[in-house]
Amino acid sequence: MPNHLSEQPAPGLQGAVGESALSGERFHKPERWDFPFGEHMTKADVDRLLAIPPFSSMDPARFPPAASLRDILLNDSRIRRCAAGEIVVREGDYGNSAFFILSGAVGVVSLPDRVLGRREPQKKSFTRSLARLWLNPPLPEVRQLDLSGHAAGSPDPALGVREGEGHETTIFLQDAPFVLQGQRMGRLAAGEWLGEIAALGRTPRTFTVVAEEATELLEIRWQGFRDIRARDPQLKAYIDHLYRERGLQNLLRKTRLFAGLSEEALAKLADQTRFETYGSFDWYGSYRTIAALSPAERLKHEPLIAREGDYPNGLLLIRAGFARLSQQYNHGERTISYLGRGQTFGLGELFRGRREGRPEPLRRSLRAVGYVDVLVVPTAALEE
Repeated sequence: MPNHLSEQPAPGLQGAVGESALSGERFHKPERWDFPFGEHMTKADVDRLLAIPPFSSMDPARFPPAASLRDILLNDSRIRRCAAGEIVVREGDYGNSAFFILSGAVGVVSLPDRVLGRREPQKKSFTRSLARLWLNPPLPEVRQLDLSGHAAGSPDPALGVREGEGHETTIFLQDAPFVLQGQRMGRLAAGEWLGEIAALGRTPRTFTVVAEEATELLEIRWQGFRDIRARDPQLKAYIDHLYRERGLQNLLRKTRLFAGLSEEALAKLADQTRFETYGSFDWYGSYRTIAALSPAERLKHEPLIAREGDYPNGLLLIRAGFARLSQQYNHGERTISYLGRGQTFGLGELFRGRREGRPEPLRRSLRAVGYVDVLVVPTAALEE
């Protein structure tokens, strides 16, 4: 019997056949560049960026010709100028981009929902979140500030709205010094990054960021930010350090298995946790082609994270993206389910191995659907 994969269909996986990016064919520029992130971004702007840190220290040779650093900055970024009191990002909004402060300064605050003019957000089901990955919208993510969260009627008097560049709308605090009094939790200035953790994980912003003065920022679409981070070791190390410092302990704390640990134990666990990434950061276009293949062929294009029958070397925690959980069936494999952010893999085998006093092989395989960011908590750290 030929190899096959018995499918439990993922929602929305009936994409039309697009231009193939499979092995053996030449690499094409990312499809998202058909709609540049900043319509007013110029080559002169890119020249300016490449002349200042951290971009001036990046090695262009690490980037492929079809997705050079210069082209990423030209197509995946834009320069945003904010007046004092303008809200750069709102707490609770999903992170689709990261920011680098070129000049000026911003305040990092946590403001009540009424000040942000927001209703209680609707929670998405796991199925809807997974389906969103395949239901590729006709336009790429060119983010506009979303005012749909405002309560019925006028927004809070402290909140103002005005037209920004092009067709965009900006939100600002009417009396920023008064509203922010006693609220500021941090301050970031020129040369610092912000919003990088939410952009990498495409998770809700944990704070609101407000311009304290006239501020110029470079905003990078999350795909471009991921590509730069993946190819520049210094930026990767820096961002991973920030994540370990700012976000990792929070994610571990929200994982049921570690919810009862002390802050000291969580910090020690975070120090031993490894970051791993599987799949392509810019996978949407090629996956429409892959989705049209047979189940067995499709399986070959999903990067293997862990193989059934191998012994686990730690607990896997999905940080971002989705992974396929499958099991051997006749001469092929069948899909059992999909894992998403915050879910774990390998815990049962680790517990059984500890109880039996000998390693327990994995009972299922795990593969990346598109791309997956994974945290690996070593077995030794769990045993401690």
